[in-house]
Amino acid sequence: MHVLLCILVWTINCLADHNSPLDHALKFHCETSDCTTDTSDTISSNIEFRLEGSGFHRRLHYSLELTCLDEKVHRPPLSLAIIQPLPAAIYANIYELDSAFLAGGGPEVRLFGEVDVESIEKFAQPTALAIYSTATEAATAKEGNAVRGSCGAVNVSIPLHGRYPRAAQGANKSEPVCWNELLKGILVDIKLPAPTVLMQSAAAKQWSRAKHNEQLQTESLVWSLPAGDMRLQTLTSAITAAVLCASAALVVHSIFFSRTDQISSSFNKKRRV
Repeated sequence: MHVLLCILVWTINCLADHNSPLDHALKFHCETSDCTTDTSDTISSNIEFRLEGSGFHRRLHYSLELTCLDEKVHRPPLSLAIIQPLPAAIYANIYELDSAFLAGGGPEVRLFGEVDVESIEKFAQPTALAIYSTATEAATAKEGNAVRGSCGAVNVSIPLHGRYPRAAQGANKSEPVCWNELLKGILVDIKLPAPTVLMQSAAAKQWSRAKHNEQLQTESLVWSLPAGDMRLQTLTSAITAAVLCASAALVVHSIFFSRTDQISSSFNKKRRV
């Protein structure tokens, strides 16, 4: 029976889909897994992204500039898809984004993966968000004999939300801990990976990955989230238990003496009668 159970678990594990949400997003848009086509080298992109705000609710801003290396292949307008991987500690509320798009207050998006807005990081899974936009037409210029020009620029932002991260152990357990540090708590740094930019011209029927120039921002953004502090866990638990026991004893004491006073008062009334 144990052998059959092991075989069943092994079979389920082999049949399970181990691709990441980013892989699903790329396969959804492109015929190849890496979204590289013959026209990928004919356009370059320069993207900058930043987080605004603080706490658990922030906005992610994208500033994207496209340069056409061969205007015969790509002509504005260009459709863009910014594929943003999201770790388990950060999620996008697809209902909020869809409502903003229908109201004209946000871009069209598509979510890859499942999102439970009530879940914490421990029970959540990574996802990927595709953000769609159209590059606005811009003036072109000639450099030497080669035709080079701006294919346009895109500025777009989306709201993101943080989950309650796993409790942290602190920087160094051997260092003394001050109570004011425990009350303030600690921050856990969550890395937000750089996005993948896909493009599609009006004449093309498939998406392709844009070539990144040397100014591409490839560093992950850091989102600091407050987390529980596990330092002095035993001492804190002992103090909490002592306070609860003392409170329970006080309640029992009050009930007992209150009942005793009632019985004594009733007995005295009967004696007077």
